[in-house]
Amino acid sequence: MPWHLPGTNGILFYKEGLLVGYRWFDAKNIEPLFPFGYGLSYTRFEYSGLKLVEGRDAQDPVVTAEFEIANTGDRPGAEVPSFTCTRRSRVLPRPVKE
Repeated sequence: MPWHLPGTNGILFYKEGLLVGYRWFDAKNIEPLFPFGYGLSYTRFEYSGLKLVEGRDAQDPVVTAEFEIANTGDRPGAEVPSFTCTRRSRVLPRPVKE
C-alpha cells in the first residue's frame, strides 16, 4: 500500500514513488488496453508539421513543441494534445515519459 498508516502526528505520508500508472506500464513493458491519451472520439484528428524549437541560450534551456492539428473526420470534435519527453539523466532513475 502506498500510504504508510497510521501516520505520525496526524500526517499521512504517500510514498508510492515515480513509477505509477502509465509510468509503471512503460518500465515493465506492459501494453494497457487504453493507454494514456488514447482518446475515444467520433471523429479523427491529424497532427503535422512537428517542430522542436530550442531555447535561446543556457539561461533558457526550454524546448517548445509546435505543430498543426486538423479535424480530418466527418463530425465536429475537439482535441487536447499531449506531449511527453524523456530526460537523458543517467544519475537518477526517471520515468520513460514525463
